[in-house]
Order: sequence, then structure tokens, then C-alpha cells
Amino acid sequence: MSNINFTEFTWFSPKPKITLAVTIPNQDVLNLNSKLMEQMPKYVVIGAKDAGRILCIREQANTGYRLPKSGTVKGRDLIESLVSMGVRIPARYTAIKEDDCWIATLDKPMLPKVNMKKPPRKPKKDDLQSLRREVEKL
Repeated sequence: MSNINFTEFTWFSPKPKITLAVTIPNQDVLNLNSKLMEQMPKYVVIGAKDAGRILCIREQANTGYRLPKSGTVKGRDLIESLVSMGVRIPARYTAIKEDDCWIATLDKPMLPKVNMKKPPRKPKKDDLQSLRREVEKL
């Protein structure tokens, strides 16, 4: 027997690679990824709570949003409501299936990467005097 007490450790494991996700790239549409679309019914309704940080997607027969094969849903009113609650676009939600619905939780926003090793070039300025000198030399 070992003398190691495993309950004293904080355990970590990698996140599953296959994630169900909902993304909102702009003000017009939201996208359900292909893995999530495999599980979705044809018609769904989407609810939001906790200032738009949690979405609930559930089946609603013959009403609600009709899901195309692409997974792109035009839901401008839904997105405007989420933005008014404080959700910043673009947004990404990670979803899990619970009972007869899918619960999607807002991921932390990713900040754009800035490359500090190579700063951007300064724009060139028009130097009329040097251009005149070049023309006179010709």
C-alpha cells in the first residue's frame, strides 16, 4: 500500500475535444456547430437568463426557429436582446445536453492577440519637396 493521500490533491483533466457550441459572430445570425446540429430537432426555441450568460435551447414542434442543415439561424431580435443584456459580440457559448434541452454557457471573451515583436509600419507621408527635386533632375 502507498502512503499517498489522493484526497489532498487538486485534480485536473483535459477538456473533451468534441464540444457543442453556439457562436454569435455578428448582429444578424447565430451558428450552431455541426456536433450540436447532429443532436438538434428541426424546430427549437431559445431562452436566456443571467444577463444572457446562459441560454436554454429546447424543442418546440412546428414553431420557433427552424434549424437549417448549416446551423445558421437568423435571430436578430434574440441577438439584440442578448446585447442589451450586456453580451459582447462576437460571443461563444459551450453547450451540454441536460434532460430534454441544451444548456449553453457563455465562454470568457477572447482578447485579440497583439504581436509586440514587430510593430506596425508608419504610414508614408507625401513629401512634395523631394518629389519636385526628383522631377527637376529628370
